[in-house]
Amino acid sequence: MAMLILILSIALVSFQYGQTSTVRTMSTFFSPPEQPLPPNIDELLKKDYGNSKYFDTHEDIKISLEKIIKEKYFIEYSWVNGEESYFGIGLLIENVNKKKLKKEDFNSLWIKDNLGNTYTPLPYQTINDFPQDRPLGWKQLFYGKFSPMDPQAETMDIYFKYKEHQFKIPGIPL
Repeated sequence: MAMLILILSIALVSFQYGQTSTVRTMSTFFSPPEQPLPPNIDELLKKDYGNSKYFDTHEDIKISLEKIIKEKYFIEYSWVNGEESYFGIGLLIENVNKKKLKKEDFNSLWIKDNLGNTYTPLPYQTINDFPQDRPLGWKQLFYGKFSPMDPQAETMDIYFKYKEHQFKIPGIPL
């Protein structure tokens, strides 16, 4: 009987040691290594992040390109099939003096590529307050879908009519 207790005690101690060893190994494995800062950290911190290179400003309104979307896909179901690709843009509309914007001030939008083709938005366009959960009032997001652009086009210009002013954001590479 004493021998059985001794064997069980040794097995229990071995099992406990194995568990501790495994936990120690796992925590060492998953702890992130220390990353040194890049040598050009001062230069990186001077950059103006979050501001688009492509924008136009008139008085206190600034329109800037947030993103370009090139979605390519073809759907095929038993009852319908077709080309569903589109070209989309997201624009940021903001009042630099942080005064309230109205969605009704948006008039129209179109795009011209460097080949002279003009694109108007499909019915899928929205202007949303930013952020949606607690709108600032002075910042809005425009999202619009267009027919796919000519594959030979290299650049585009965005024309955005807001209030009575026509904004132009030229030379955006595709």
